[in-house]
Amino acid sequence: MTTAVLVVMLVGLLALQIFLWFAGLRFGLSWVGAERITVGRLFKAALLVLLLNLAVNAVWEITPGPGALSYPAGLLIGYAISILAQWLVIAKFFRLGWLKSAIASSLPILAPIVTVLFVLLVSKPYFFEGFTPSTNSMAPTLLGEHSWQDCPVCGAPAYGSLFGDRSRRRRPVKIICDQFHVTQSYAALTEGRSDRVFFAKYLRPSRWDMVVFRPPSNPATFFVKRLVGMPGETITIKDGAVWADGKRLDPPDDLEGLEYVTKISGFRGVMWGDEDNPASLGEGEYFMLGDFSSEAFDSRLWSEGAPGRPPFAVPSSHIVGVATHVYWPPERWRIIR
Repeated sequence: MTTAVLVVMLVGLLALQIFLWFAGLRFGLSWVGAERITVGRLFKAALLVLLLNLAVNAVWEITPGPGALSYPAGLLIGYAISILAQWLVIAKFFRLGWLKSAIASSLPILAPIVTVLFVLLVSKPYFFEGFTPSTNSMAPTLLGEHSWQDCPVCGAPAYGSLFGDRSRRRRPVKIICDQFHVTQSYAALTEGRSDRVFFAKYLRPSRWDMVVFRPPSNPATFFVKRLVGMPGETITIKDGAVWADGKRLDPPDDLEGLEYVTKISGFRGVMWGDEDNPASLGEGEYFMLGDFSSEAFDSRLWSEGAPGRPPFAVPSSHIVGVATHVYWPPERWRIIR
């Protein structure tokens, strides 16, 4: 169902942008006195501009940009390239000089602005938003910037942290594979890029969902973790599994092999959810865990809670949405929910 909603929204936005571009160009060409303005020529011009923009966006996605280039700067560069593409296509298709082409393009240029406003005012607040994990606490299910190699146990891809300081790679790196085998590697690992994820604002979170939320200690940021504890439950982790009110929970089949830990090397604080510190959730409170349990900073380790809440609890008011699709990179594309 989420895929159908997402497809309808994306196709609708594309159709809206093409219609606005089409109508704006028709008016602009009439304004500058262009000849041979036919529906067929307008459609071909609109299609070519769309394909050029898609090509530019694809190149932008797969080409690593300079680290100092901010997102707004990249957006402006992409918009400038889009404008130049429109000028070129209009000038060639309708045999106009650059000045008349620029004038005729003035209204079509507004089409992306209208669609961006729709995304900002309607889509993002109420339907879907994009998110990029900043860590690998949800590996192998969701990946931030990472390094990888073949798992020494089963040969499946295994993922670990990507160190900015290359000298640290001489130390062992803890890795987790797609079959949830956790091992260590001393080898030089291949670098990989972050997943890009859509999450739905309109879904009600359920157990085992991957949920995007604002962590209690820093509500200005977004985390993504797996929801394992529901309001009113007492959560305990033992034997590698999650227990709710004394009953062992059975995870979905795609999490077979995943084990949660309650002992992390070097951690000296309270481990919420272990047998000595069960996590009792109140009304509207949730317990979150990362799939890469030994490397995840999640409800087990938190020391600061939301006002009036225990440290391990994520209030319902902090939940932003439910992860539904991985849309980039293409080889990682999949439907989550």
